[in-house]
Amino acid sequence: MSELLAPGGQFASAFRAFENGADAVYLGLSQFSARKGAVNFSLEDLRRLRGAFPEKSLHLALNTLVSEAQLAQAASLLLRAVDAGIDALIVQDAGIADMAKEMVPHLPLHASTQMAIHDVFGAKDAYDRGFSRVVLARECSLIEIRKIREALPSLELEVFVHGAMCFGFSGLCQASQALLGRSANRGGCGQICRTWFENAQGEKAYTFSQNDLEAAHHILELQSLGVESFKIEGRMKSPEYTGTVCQYYRSLLDGQSLPSTKDLGEEAALRFSRNQSLGWFPGKGKTKNLINPQYPGATGVKAATVLSSEGGWTRIHATRPLLSRDGLLWFQEGALLEPHRNPVVFREKKRHELKAGEKAWIRLDTEPEPGTVLHLLSKSDGKWPEVNASSYPLYKTPLPLILSMKDHALTITAKKGSFCYTQVHGASWEPAQQIGGFHRAAQKAFSSAGPLPYQPQLAVEISVNEPEPFIPPKQLKKFRQEFFERFQQAYEEWTHQQIEAYIKDCQTMFASHSSSPWKGYARDHFIRAEWEGLPFPLSLQSLVPQDLPLVEGMRMLPLPPVNFWSLHTVVDEHPWLREIQRILQDSSEPLAIGLNNPSHLFLAQQLILLDLPQKFVFFLDYGLYVVNSAAWKAYKKRLPQLQFFVRCREAQADGWPPHHDVSVDMSPQFPLPLFIARTCPLRHHSLPGMGSGEGCPADCGGNYEAHLSQNGQEYRIITRQCLTYVLSSSQSSSSRDENVR
Repeated sequence: MSELLAPGGQFASAFRAFENGADAVYLGLSQFSARKGAVNFSLEDLRRLRGAFPEKSLHLALNTLVSEAQLAQAASLLLRAVDAGIDALIVQDAGIADMAKEMVPHLPLHASTQMAIHDVFGAKDAYDRGFSRVVLARECSLIEIRKIREALPSLELEVFVHGAMCFGFSGLCQASQALLGRSANRGGCGQICRTWFENAQGEKAYTFSQNDLEAAHHILELQSLGVESFKIEGRMKSPEYTGTVCQYYRSLLDGQSLPSTKDLGEEAALRFSRNQSLGWFPGKGKTKNLINPQYPGATGVKAATVLSSEGGWTRIHATRPLLSRDGLLWFQEGALLEPHRNPVVFREKKRHELKAGEKAWIRLDTEPEPGTVLHLLSKSDGKWPEVNASSYPLYKTPLPLILSMKDHALTITAKKGSFCYTQVHGASWEPAQQIGGFHRAAQKAFSSAGPLPYQPQLAVEISVNEPEPFIPPKQLKKFRQEFFERFQQAYEEWTHQQIEAYIKDCQTMFASHSSSPWKGYARDHFIRAEWEGLPFPLSLQSLVPQDLPLVEGMRMLPLPPVNFWSLHTVVDEHPWLREIQRILQDSSEPLAIGLNNPSHLFLAQQLILLDLPQKFVFFLDYGLYVVNSAAWKAYKKRLPQLQFFVRCREAQADGWPPHHDVSVDMSPQFPLPLFIARTCPLRHHSLPGMGSGEGCPADCGGNYEAHLSQNGQEYRIITRQCLTYVLSSSQSSSSRDENVR
């Protein structure tokens, strides 16, 4: 059965999601959440949600890049969240994934969409690394999802079906970090893609502002493909949004037809929606309405048409019911639409409602042209009752407890994972007068753990050589109180030691790496001018060794982070495997291969298995985000040939590592793609001055360039093979074509 997975940006949102048909929610805690702007959860809220919905699934999104200094804090938070009842962990950071596998091996791991997994090889690598589920990139088409499902039947697939879409691949977007110093990989996205850009003529457009996804038409097809989870976007949106969208998709998953759910679909759009599209599901060359170059915000639903205006009043014809104080939105035409918002105020003082098909006079702040469409943006009666988290019981972590009576000693033992704690009490007692009396007294005394969030699950063992004892209930309660006080202290100390030992192991492994010959170089040195301003070649097909920079006697081959291999239905061999083998055979120098996506990790494994006589090593490029020693350990265990990594912007901002023996930097002028996108601004007419339309306006063969600016900063758009790269012009001019020795 397919899972309906909803956003839990706060307790009320998660509550409304479950109340309206969601099977699971994904939620973040106040730390390490990719949605810092959401209310998010405290551990107490999490326990109350678990207590209110014991049969539902809770997926913790700890899907940010965690700094070296934060590793211990993240580990402690993860263990406490597991205690609070989470069912799965969503991660981006390879170090956090490795930590979770070591510390809570029973917890299912989900590969976040921030990992930008978009092909069968990246999905296979995630599966091989222990992930039970992959949250696919939003850019995957139905046919690509089908091929991943056919190739990996044991891997769960999670697919977005509703909500906002980023312009660039999630996880590969560098715009906010590079331009604002706010990392999208740490929940600080500044939404650069929702701002306007202009051309040389001063014409403006919201070039990169994507419309929202609404995949109701494809739900049954996705179900037939065997997709396990349908994901709704929106952790920063209201509980009313979450509940209404869940109602809509629950109805569709339960077999209702699209026509019968039309009203629910409109209600969902009313809660928050930009113009809607089918996203990338139709596939390359078939996508429509992906970008709105005129307006980046919510547009609601069409509600009325303007007939005329006079004396500050506007006569409208309603196409759906309107109430007093409903929120209206309308636009004044222009290259960028100028939004106007007004509450519904009727000229007839006794009127409080306008039915569909009726006409009436309302007040608007200016007089729109006849024919202007008015959109309903909010409903005056649309607020749902508040949800009070404190009204619901706290979930208590089950704790197996054994009371053992032998040789006039009472032994109490609790086991929590691999931690075991025992306390022994010597006492004198008399034989019980009633059989079973001790069992009953013990069950009552140990029925709770006092203020601690545990639910004891008691087993009583009495030696066959002993008569059943009688211990006063007051004494048993004293034993319980003393036990749990000392148990909790011992458990916290043990946990701290486990975390410290894990981090020390990671740091020791990191520090033991010998100094690399690339120390003192920058990632800028691994670029050729022939790569057209990008920091990697886009194709390997015609590459020869002389096309690659020579650094310290090695040819440098950084791989592009995005490539779609839609013809591959099985995981046999990576399409670049033979090309790299050819380059190696033709080269008189060893090859250093830069890995930039989980797909490349699979490729690296296949290269190792070939046991080639030619020498090659690997480095981790900026797209795999090594920001802590745990991530380096995870990758190094998998790839012994790993030599160094490129410090991404987040690592550079952290000042980690302080010594650069195994890393190289990106200079401020490094041509870092701010966006890498499958959505083409040319095809979707979102370049300033292009006007509206659909379909490719010119036969560009998938390759073109454009230049835009914003607030004095110049940007270069490079489209190659129908993938779009957006760079700051000051960066894209810095490529080096000199061989560096």
